[in-house]
Amino acid sequence: MGYNIKRLPYIKRSWKLQFISYDDNKRAIRDLSETEYARLGFQASMTYDQACARKDQLNAQGHIKRTEEKRVVISKRLDAEEKVLDAFLSATDVQEFEQTVLLAGLEAIDFAKRNKLESHWRKARRILSKLKFEPQDWDFHKRRFYEVFAHDAMSPSYVKKIIGVLNLWGRFHCRKYGKFFVPLKSATGREKERIADAYYEENGQGNESDPITPAQLESVRSQMAPEWYNWFYLSIWFGLRPGEVNNLKKPQGPKTWHVGVENGVPFLAVYQTKLTGIARDKRTKFIPCIVAEQVAALKIIESGQFQQASHVRHIRKYFGENTTNYGGRKGFEDLMRSLGQAMEDFYQWLGHQNMNRTYRDYKNKKSLRFRPVVRER
Repeated sequence: MGYNIKRLPYIKRSWKLQFISYDDNKRAIRDLSETEYARLGFQASMTYDQACARKDQLNAQGHIKRTEEKRVVISKRLDAEEKVLDAFLSATDVQEFEQTVLLAGLEAIDFAKRNKLESHWRKARRILSKLKFEPQDWDFHKRRFYEVFAHDAMSPSYVKKIIGVLNLWGRFHCRKYGKFFVPLKSATGREKERIADAYYEENGQGNESDPITPAQLESVRSQMAPEWYNWFYLSIWFGLRPGEVNNLKKPQGPKTWHVGVENGVPFLAVYQTKLTGIARDKRTKFIPCIVAEQVAALKIIESGQFQQASHVRHIRKYFGENTTNYGGRKGFEDLMRSLGQAMEDFYQWLGHQNMNRTYRDYKNKKSLRFRPVVRER
């Protein structure tokens, strides 16, 4: 949402002012009337560059205003929530726990870590106020906790963090009041599967998905936000996991991603945070840019103009009910085969580790092997 300056081919008027908005995820462009120009600080005598500068200023002001409005709403919600939570948990105990256990040793400037811990603690308190079990009884009622995790569609990794914070509180409370404490254990077996299934079904983050082809993406380009289109473009042409696409917004580094050139061929190197079972120096995969579309994808990464769709319903609206954020990655194998690439090469670009022993132990994963692509004109 914001203003846009469109260049015009005319001599007397080299630009016009537009307003871009999104209604039900559909992009709408409205040309503003001449009478609205002065109110917004535009003059007909402005050059194209001057109009763009004013447009950027207005968009920045609008972003700040929307951010502040959201902050006020969140602040009011958290204040009201604190009052509800204090009705079950002693405010004195909560304050002591936060100061001596949860946030102990954290410097005031470590805002990111503090914010995460405080967010996890708020979620843990919501769960405790809902279940109203004393810490010494948690182990006996552990299935009730698992039911809440599944009902709230919490991701398996998030559940582990919340359980960790819950157990910190449980130990603190039982030690202070002289009670025996058995830590809440992570779910196993069917309970673990149920929690994961609830999360994947709600958020569309599961591996099972119909593939998305370049032709499908191009057919809906005019209907979706440009940032969403770019996000799927990167997923399709590099076969990346959703988290790997999102990590491309982070600065280049050994634990994120980087771009290079080998033997005149540009490549994208992506660090795979998911692969925790292998040595750190073997978690990076190297994907050569063998077609023009992949070279164009590098420019998208450089621009930073890509964003994951906010909910699975948006994805299914464009690509069908059986599609998730993994759709682009699911179509990568067929896409590479259509370009004449061999499985032994594009499997390493996908970052798969469950291949045969020869692949695991002897294939050079840093080698940019590929077949030259010849397209009919």
